[in-house]
Amino acid sequence: MTVFLSDSTSLPKTSQGFRDKYPNIRILSDCTSNLKTGSSIDCLGLNPSINYIKKNTKTKYLLYGADLEFANEWVNLERAVRVMSDSELTVFAVGGSSRNLTGHWATGCQQIQLDYYRLQILSGYKLEYKDCMVCDYTGGAVLLRTSDIDPPEEMDPDTYLLDAAIRKAGLWLVCPDIMYFTRSKIGQLSLENEKLKRIAKLHNFQGVVTERKYHYDYEYSCDDIDMTCDIRSQAAEIIVPWCCVKNFKYILNALEYVRGRYKTHYEIESGTLLGAVKLGNFIPWDIDIDLAFRREDFDLFRTGGPAAEYLKAAGIQLYHYSEDMYHVKGAGMFFMWYKGIMAEMLGDLKNCSLSYLPNHLSAEPTIVQVGPELWVPTITNPGLYIRGRYGPGYLYHVQSWRHAGMGGSYDKYSPVAWQPCSQANNQACLTNYPIIGNLELRPNMFP
Repeated sequence: MTVFLSDSTSLPKTSQGFRDKYPNIRILSDCTSNLKTGSSIDCLGLNPSINYIKKNTKTKYLLYGADLEFANEWVNLERAVRVMSDSELTVFAVGGSSRNLTGHWATGCQQIQLDYYRLQILSGYKLEYKDCMVCDYTGGAVLLRTSDIDPPEEMDPDTYLLDAAIRKAGLWLVCPDIMYFTRSKIGQLSLENEKLKRIAKLHNFQGVVTERKYHYDYEYSCDDIDMTCDIRSQAAEIIVPWCCVKNFKYILNALEYVRGRYKTHYEIESGTLLGAVKLGNFIPWDIDIDLAFRREDFDLFRTGGPAAEYLKAAGIQLYHYSEDMYHVKGAGMFFMWYKGIMAEMLGDLKNCSLSYLPNHLSAEPTIVQVGPELWVPTITNPGLYIRGRYGPGYLYHVQSWRHAGMGGSYDKYSPVAWQPCSQANNQACLTNYPIIGNLELRPNMFP
């Protein structure tokens, strides 16, 4: 296995992280001198072309990770190789999720469409394979077969990868449970204008679209059309109304204020994190918000505490206080309620999942998107946690355990058809919608 890393102040640390797990791995870089980085890294000089990188790759696989900051066991190259080599599909690249230095986490799965002189590169997935999103492209780190690297002309690696994606050289798979620590990129398109112009000449397009959202000529609130948010009953059959999703975001915006003002820490988890991983949004058939908080912060949320007073003033009801968190003695818990949305705040006797981050990256929690401008803290490695929590097939959609005939939230989830809808003419019935994919449920799309 060979990995390509860009030269940076973190290059020795990043390369050592790979070697700690993969002692025989070969490291290539765009550094200019072996004296600068040590003889264990092969310097290819500034701005090496993908052709030159391929020429210097003597192994079957190349991990192109120019923006990587750190590597540990979450890189999981074994899984990436298995997904690529065991597939009956024509897999061109296997990527993973990315977490950058500010804690932002994303899968980076992109879909490409080229027509009408327009290149569309939109976030989302339509299908899954072996718990990986089926994509057309990702701007994050990718595993490639060296033999598949076949540029039409001399070009830099990032330009080549986008060119290969547009040419449909094969499927790209993004496995959210494989996580790369990066400096800045989280999988979105990030080519410089001149490089993108070169691609435009090759593929004959004049405009690039990287975000799609609806513009409404008329828009009605739930109150305008006598609709209410009653999420626990509505989620049994229908996609919940927009006001439910807005109320969900209202609660998290309030918690974000509390986190910044009082230096608390909380993490979304379970079904709420499942929505963030799959949709970057709230799952519009979920029944509540799932959150963990540090036990040391409990007094701030008790009656009379400053966080509790702020939330109450914001119209959020706090209730059902307990010194224990179900079976965990002394961890504490309480519930919140706002306009049809219930949030479970479950205490954690430790520092939630912050202790699982490498020491030099632990100052910033992992944060995930749950709305157009809303990023909130969560489990350190969201994709790995969700795959372990919900098991194989988690990229398919399943109704809440309360409506799927299950005995509890930790029962095994299996991809099945939606439950029947009693409102045959209601366009919001879940049965009218696909059971996989997220393109229409991404932020800026729903609601």
